[in-house]
Amino acid sequence: MNNLQDPQSDFVTKLQAKHLAMKPKWYFFVRQVIKAGLVGVFATSAMYFVSLIIFTLYSSGAIHLSRFGLMGLSDLLLSLPWLIIALALVSVFGLVWISDKYPITYRHPLVFTFIFVVGVVTLGSYAIGQTRLHDTLAVLSSKSFGFSFSPYPQAEMIKLHNAEVGEVVEVDDDGFWMANRAHDEVYVEISEQTQFAPKDAEIENDDIVIVSGSENDKKIRAKGIKVLREGDSPLMMPGGSKKGHSKSQDDR
Repeated sequence: MNNLQDPQSDFVTKLQAKHLAMKPKWYFFVRQVIKAGLVGVFATSAMYFVSLIIFTLYSSGAIHLSRFGLMGLSDLLLSLPWLIIALALVSVFGLVWISDKYPITYRHPLVFTFIFVVGVVTLGSYAIGQTRLHDTLAVLSSKSFGFSFSPYPQAEMIKLHNAEVGEVVEVDDDGFWMANRAHDEVYVEISEQTQFAPKDAEIENDDIVIVSGSENDKKIRAKGIKVLREGDSPLMMPGGSKKGHSKSQDDR
């Protein structure tokens, strides 16, 4: 028992013998500044990328593909911006990792830190979505400042899986002609199997539509057609502009 040493006494002895070096105050200050900076970077990135995912889904028209059953859900999954989703996940997990180092969170299970971070990111993303940040950046990006990569591709470059977005230019008995985002005129053939959203939709000139179906030789056999109506989010069109419904249902 006499051979056991007091840990505190042993620490003091080593300190006095200079076997242990006390770190200067500036070291801890810089360490906290770096932590705070990483929290800011990860939090801002996570909020930005999550809000960008939502903006992309609505402005591209991909979100409307889910209205066409399992076929539409499959097309939606294949139309998701997976690179942006990956960046959002990296930012969220980076924020969880650095937040877990703070005393306010490390004393709790990691799952609570994760829930807290997801809540903060969700609220922040919603706040960003209420601004015109993404709309403004999309317009600036469409001016083409020479950057090879942009999270806001020009409307002509937006591609949906087995779907086309366009503006109706002429309607006939079997379908209609529309001008798609690439400025090509495509004929959309309507059959009894074609699903409409809304179900009572009547297509007229100047309507903005999302057509589900593969294109072959400038012709689409429509499996589903979503007609933008009042209250629907407008879609990104050539020139950085966004277009929605042309008339309210009451005016038809």
